[in-house]
Amino acid sequence: MSSKVDAFISYSHRDSEYLEHLRRHLRPLENHGRLNLWDDGQIGSGERWHDKIRQAMASARVAILLVSDHFLNSDFIHEEELGPFLQAAEEDGILILWIPIRPCLYEATPISQYQAVCDPSQPLCNFEGAELDRRLVRIAKSIQLAVAPLTETIQYGKNLLLCRQARQITLTLLEQFTGGVEILETSPGPGRWSLAEIAEHLLLTDRYFLKELRTIVKRVQAGKDPKLRRSLEEFPLSFRFVPKVLEPYVVMPFSFMTRAAPPMLREVLARNRIVDIDAPPATVPRGLTPSSQLKTELEQSQKEIEVFFRQHPHVDFNEIRFDHPILGTPSAMDFLRFLAAHEQRHHKQMWANLEQLKHQGASTFDWASFLGY
Repeated sequence: MSSKVDAFISYSHRDSEYLEHLRRHLRPLENHGRLNLWDDGQIGSGERWHDKIRQAMASARVAILLVSDHFLNSDFIHEEELGPFLQAAEEDGILILWIPIRPCLYEATPISQYQAVCDPSQPLCNFEGAELDRRLVRIAKSIQLAVAPLTETIQYGKNLLLCRQARQITLTLLEQFTGGVEILETSPGPGRWSLAEIAEHLLLTDRYFLKELRTIVKRVQAGKDPKLRRSLEEFPLSFRFVPKVLEPYVVMPFSFMTRAAPPMLREVLARNRIVDIDAPPATVPRGLTPSSQLKTELEQSQKEIEVFFRQHPHVDFNEIRFDHPILGTPSAMDFLRFLAAHEQRHHKQMWANLEQLKHQGASTFDWASFLGY
């Protein structure tokens, strides 16, 4: 799915010169994946122009209005464009951005209820040459900031929400015991991780993902291939109970399966331990984070991932790829869903640990109904 936000430019043809100026200054946002601009100048010869306008309006999430006396004097704009957009803003959350082109009585219209992109007392017709360009640059930057949350929602907002929801469950589970750090660090049995170890594993997985993500984004910004290749030596994953000598014969068919499998199947594998794979050394808990700080560190780690995505609005995270013999070639978007599914699997492990603690009187929380698994 495209991460661009569809924006419809509504204007009077008598203000066409300002449309051309605006499009020129917004072109970088189109080229770098932020906006998909549409105006009626894109209607081809012989096309049903009214249908094309309605189709473009239906897909738009942003309406950019070039407001002037000509704009307000147009019956077509008032009935066919402005009216529907104002209604969509109320009912569907369409973003209204308006730019004062010429002095006009906008205060007498519903447009006055929306914040102008620039000072209405200084319409663009007051300026020319370099000063007009400077004001158009400021307008373009204002539009960029305004549409940033919409871009996030389209590109990665849903996937970040999945991670955020999974993390909230983790944090809630960690709170549901009364035995202090000693209980948190108690292993339920030989070879099984304690609650603290599970939490540290999730924390280390976050940090490894963020480290790799920073590496590949730097590659993209340097104009290099948006694919980060990691061998089994660089990021070891091993199949439990499979002798080392036989691993190459297992990795090859498994690698083929993960590369051909849709992301949904990979998420199922991550959420349910169908294939028993040992955690890579970089994510194995080592007791480096004090148990008393794990909850705070997990909260901070989730925030750092979200901040990183928001700090790179021009990066198409659907194009960024990780290449690994066992994990396949997931995009950064796939990896976010993988992180959420991976954390959900560990919820079941935490649940089992907490059930045991419950029998020991260390917790009274009804996590079965809370998790809903």
